[in-house]
Amino acid sequence: MSTEAVAGIGATPAALTDRLDHGTVARELATAAAIARAFAPNIPPSADDDASIEGRVGAIWRAVLGRTTIGRDEDLFELGGDSLVALRILTRVLEQFDVEIPLHRVFQAEATVAWMAEQVRSASSTVKNR
Repeated sequence: MSTEAVAGIGATPAALTDRLDHGTVARELATAAAIARAFAPNIPPSADDDASIEGRVGAIWRAVLGRTTIGRDEDLFELGGDSLVALRILTRVLEQFDVEIPLHRVFQAEATVAWMAEQVRSASSTVKNR
């Protein structure tokens, strides 16, 4: 299950040169996204959560690495990733799941989508049990 939000902009923001003002569009979309997150329904956990977490982590990896497919057990560094790519992935994981995985742990483990999804699940269950 996913929650979607639609945001409208009253008029197309234009700069003095009568061109699209990308900065204003970006600010308005960021504001709309923040509002949508604040009012999103609190969806209870389901049996599909494990699969959806792994799917979302996989989507982050595909976006950052620019690939259409990545296996759940493929190593980040064997896929051409480096420390900067790992940092980009961890930043997106933090934004999407509110889970911070220290960069050094990526280098200490066999960094795969499955491993990272497990880190997210573990951190999420720790927060729930507090």
